[in-house]
Formats: sequence, C-alpha cells, structure tokens
Amino acid sequence: MRRQMALPLPVQVLPKLWGTGRRTSSEGLTVSQPTMQEHRRFVRLAPSSIEVSYTVIGREAGGALQVAKDISEGGVRFPVSEQVPKGARLDLELQLPGEPVSIQAQAEVVWCARFQDNGPYEVGCRFTQIDPLDRGKIIRHIHEALKQQKAFT
Repeated sequence: MRRQMALPLPVQVLPKLWGTGRRTSSEGLTVSQPTMQEHRRFVRLAPSSIEVSYTVIGREAGGALQVAKDISEGGVRFPVSEQVPKGARLDLELQLPGEPVSIQAQAEVVWCARFQDNGPYEVGCRFTQIDPLDRGKIIRHIHEALKQQKAFT
C-alpha cells in the first residue's frame, strides 16, 4: 500500500495570466480585466535566491547571471536580456545557496513576457533534462526556505 505524504508547508502559488475577460462595472461600463487560471503541479518558491545563468541552445551568446524570480521542481522563472522565443531550448546553470556545486539542466521556454514598459523580459521554463539528485536538491531547498518563511510569520 502506497502512503501519501501531506506537506505541512504553506504552498505559495503564483497566478498565471491566461487572457483577458470582460465584465460590467457598477457604472455599467465594460471593463477588461485579467483572468487568472492556475495550472501548476509543483510547490513554487518566490522570491528565490537561486542564481541562474543560461545559454540558448544553437546560439553562442548567453545571458548574464540572474536571480530566479521563482523556482519549483518542474521549472524556473528568471529575467533575460532579450526576448526568447517560446519553445527555445536553454542550457541552465543553477546555483543554490550553500551548495558548492552548481546544477546543470536543460529547459524549454514555455513563455516569455515583459511585465513593465522598458523592463526586462522574463521567461518561464520547464526542465526537460535534470539529474534526479539535482531535482531533489531543488525540492529540499524549496521546503527549507518555506519552513523558514513560516517561522518568521
């Protein structure tokens, strides 16, 4: 019999913008508003202190070292210097705080967007190749960080 393990940790979920809905305001005006729909399968840590460097596979140039906006065992979101097409494959190097060896992974860009005028682009990536032990390090890091957050609240 397989036991299910419940996580006693708070799950921090970030909304995913899927489009715009229309509604009528109390004044009778039609107003566009973002509609949120969440499809995440993994616990996500935001903000993150994990450093990320990347290279778009097939291009020689890579991006500068960035701090991930959020991370889960399934993927990572971080700022990039230029727009990266959906479906692009990335070589990633992730540096977890306190870990002497960085994590090497490959990921696919699921989305790329600019959330502020003249601000940096951000990409949301899904890990496509990552060592199971490295995935375990990410999970452990997320759970430890969430425990610490809970201790301060």
